[in-house]
Amino acid sequence: GPVYLITLLYFITNKQHPGKCPIYDRFAMRALLAIKSNKQIGESVECGDLPDKNNKNCSQIVAKRMEEYIGLLDEIFGDDYKYNRNVDRALWVYGHLFKDSASGKVII
Repeated sequence: GPVYLITLLYFITNKQHPGKCPIYDRFAMRALLAIKSNKQIGESVECGDLPDKNNKNCSQIVAKRMEEYIGLLDEIFGDDYKYNRNVDRALWVYGHLFKDSASGKVII
């Protein structure tokens, strides 16, 4: 699906263009949205799912989501996320501390 394509783009482009196409992760996205909206640990954060690859608007939706994701990374971390994998790791862990709005559960 779309996540695998984004991951592949990361590995293809990262050496020449660090951070241009980061790996999209729903937990990192949830963490970024929680930081942006000042959420408390355990609250619900709606980050949505990427569309199925068979969706006719898949590429437009993924492009928009990636634009939002990269914009939040830039806004919150500047260029640090491009060169420091600890940012990605910390976002992944932090994102697990928030409830998924769809299920209402903290996903650990």
